[in-house]
Amino acid sequence: MSGTSGTLAIPGPAGPAGEPGPAGGPGVRVARASAVTDNGGQAVITWSPPFSAPPVVALAVQVSSSGFRSARITANSASSTTVQADGAAVVELLGISVLAAALPATGVTVHLIATEPQEGEPS
Repeated sequence: MSGTSGTLAIPGPAGPAGEPGPAGGPGVRVARASAVTDNGGQAVITWSPPFSAPPVVALAVQVSSSGFRSARITANSASSTTVQADGAAVVELLGISVLAAALPATGVTVHLIATEPQEGEPS
């Protein structure tokens, strides 16, 4: 797993003319990470230091081979996020592309962006 983290200042309430107000505090933590799935199709990303609550996570799959790939977050806590990637070969039968059964995908690179949850967001 590799990654970076930092903070992002959020604008405060809008001013009288609708323009953004001054920054609304010290900032929101944002962390990025990349990992490669193991033989079971899983990648575990450890957030260091841990977030104060389970973060809001965006997930993307890096396409490097042919076939179908999907990924989903299967566990998310303040200290780690687990991703499961599945894949299937595309088979062509009489000129029609058909997907084979999806199996755990080994060696798939996944990218995550995690953001500290804000007030009012469900956890």
